[in-house]
Amino acid sequence: MNAFGLHRKIRIVNRLDKDTSGIVIFAKNEYIQEFLTLEMKDGSFKKEYIGILDGILEKISGTITAKIARKDGSIIERCISEKGQLSITHYSIIKTIDNMSMVHFVLETGRTHQIRVHSKFIRSSTYSVILYMVCLLL
Repeated sequence: MNAFGLHRKIRIVNRLDKDTSGIVIFAKNEYIQEFLTLEMKDGSFKKEYIGILDGILEKISGTITAKIARKDGSIIERCISEKGQLSITHYSIIKTIDNMSMVHFVLETGRTHQIRVHSKFIRSSTYSVILYMVCLLL
């Protein structure tokens, strides 16, 4: 019971990775929570992101298909590995300024740290995601 005397269960539909900004979706009831969860699983719930990356990508757009797994000895860090789960990220450069790229990402899969891991995979080990925002579209 809260300060207003209401009895409500919090029904979280999605989550965000640490140190990111974006939208967290809450469902008003169990039916809607299940409906949105199923949409996320079957791919009809579209997730799009805008990221600012350190460096200029070689290709203006493309698709990254690489398996992502936990890094050995870590419960948090992820890496590209044949032992991992298939992960697919589509990207296109929106704008480049100095030595940075503003990139539009569309995820077909939703693996932990997918944008960070895939961004690093297509560039050098010093390549990093400076910032990314999320835009969830129904």
